[in-house]
Amino acid sequence: MKSAPLVSVVIAVYNGERFVADAVASVRQQQYQPIEVIVVDDASTDATVDIAASLPIDLLIVLPDNQGPSAARNIGMARAQGRYITFLDVDDLMLPGRVQIQTDYLARNADCSCVLTHQVLEVLPGITPPAWIHHHPETLDCPPYLPVSSMVSINALLEAGGFDPSYRLSEDMEWLFRLERSGANVTKLDEVLVRRRIHGANATYQTQQMNADLMRAVRALTSRSHLPLVSVIVPVYNGARYLAEALESIRAQTVDHLVQVVVVDDGSTDASASIAESFGSSVQVARQPHAGVGAARNHGVLLARARYLAFLDADDVWLPGKLAAQLAVLETNPEVDAVLGQAEEFVSPELGAGVATALRARPAMPGHLTSAMLTRRSSFARVGPFSIRRGAADWLDWYARAVHQRLRFQVLDDLVVRRRLHAANYSLRHQTARTGYAEILKGAIDRQRGGTA
Repeated sequence: MKSAPLVSVVIAVYNGERFVADAVASVRQQQYQPIEVIVVDDASTDATVDIAASLPIDLLIVLPDNQGPSAARNIGMARAQGRYITFLDVDDLMLPGRVQIQTDYLARNADCSCVLTHQVLEVLPGITPPAWIHHHPETLDCPPYLPVSSMVSINALLEAGGFDPSYRLSEDMEWLFRLERSGANVTKLDEVLVRRRIHGANATYQTQQMNADLMRAVRALTSRSHLPLVSVIVPVYNGARYLAEALESIRAQTVDHLVQVVVVDDGSTDASASIAESFGSSVQVARQPHAGVGAARNHGVLLARARYLAFLDADDVWLPGKLAAQLAVLETNPEVDAVLGQAEEFVSPELGAGVATALRARPAMPGHLTSAMLTRRSSFARVGPFSIRRGAADWLDWYARAVHQRLRFQVLDDLVVRRRLHAANYSLRHQTARTGYAEILKGAIDRQRGGTA
């Protein structure tokens, strides 16, 4: 008998010391199992972190700077391991049966990838209700249009992307609009399964800003001319020495005007983020506490808005024409899911001749590497996110799952990427990757046997 799928609950919180314990309790009181609870503290200035650390949660992520609810949710989702993702605002409560009812519906309806529920509003004692409640008392029973009630498959989430950090309010509605625009089948259930609490500090009062954000979301989604063709995700951790060269190699692509570049700084302690920001508006910079390259890549995918995805490690360099050659294949061959090319290793110049001889850089070879790939976003979403448990072997794990999913790869004869060998990465790439081989091989065997790995 197959085990029930893991559900990840992401709770973003800022100064929620009054509510966080109740929110987590409402999740843990769900009868459904297994559930993973991820709390992301958005640089609270009260006792939220101390309280959350004492609660029965699986992961507590503490952001050093306030980034807003969109970024906090994205950071949590990038580390989620569930097949289904659901959200809970810290001042809201899950009502009994919510997770079971939503997972049951998704299990019975394979064509559905997101399910919403009704919500009930509770105005806390001593609070003057917002004017919109007086004018529209029927909204005390909220219709299922707010994504705080949603449960979404990880595949649909990767296809549509995560929350837009530029929205401080109405970010959930913009996300839902985009999810439906991506082709996801979104179903709205009649059950009331979320209690939304109205209090003096929450954003529900800020209706003017909400309306402005909603109008911006509608304008953006009705005009697709602003969308890039390719999103390039660059994870970086203490890569200040090499990052600018990597970004320049993206800028040198002949299709650079169609490219969105997302640098995800994985908790660097050097100047990596500042270097990325020096490229101005051509580079979008996201920050997260150090979580590893798999989580950083997943974070970048959630921010990506293009229909094609590419990845470049911060210490590697693309060759001119890389994207154009691979795009030509995908644009003219709809049966191809992803394109690779040839890769060559080179020893970073600062190491000197003696070290270069010892490292033995390999010449051009088929580039089964993240930095060598261009893939359709829809194909990437079918496979799922990068593993956050494999370390440097996250790519090998993803590629094994892609092969199992029968993705069609085409390998070009063109040299598309130069892979840098340097003191900080040579042993990591080889030794750490080798330690993951056995687990990846076991997972591949389990999949062949019909297992769940």
